[in-house]
Amino acid sequence: MPLQSDLTQVGGGGDHIIADVVGLACVGVDVNRRKVDDDWDNAGKENRRRRGVPNKKTVKRKQEQAAAGIMPIDLMLANMRFAYGRALELQALADQVADEKTR
Repeated sequence: MPLQSDLTQVGGGGDHIIADVVGLACVGVDVNRRKVDDDWDNAGKENRRRRGVPNKKTVKRKQEQAAAGIMPIDLMLANMRFAYGRALELQALADQVADEKTR
C-alpha cells in the first residue's frame, strides 16, 4: 500500500516529504500473543523434572547419609553443641583473665 498524503496542496514531482500520513497500518503475520507466551514458557519442559523431585545427585547423597546413620539434622545439632561448649570454655577463660587483671 503506498503512503498517501492528507495535505490539500500538492507539491512538485521532486518533493519526497510526507507531512501527514493517513491510514498507515502495520503489515505482518497475525500471531496470538498468548500462544507465543505459552510456547516460550513450556519450551523444553518435556525433558525436565517436575518440581520437588530430587535429582540423581541428591538422591545418592541422601542414601549415603542414611546408610552411614548421619542425617543433616544430627550433624547440625552436633555442630551447635560443640560450638556452644567451646563458647562456654572461652567465656570461662576470659573470666579468669579478667579476674587476674583486677587483682
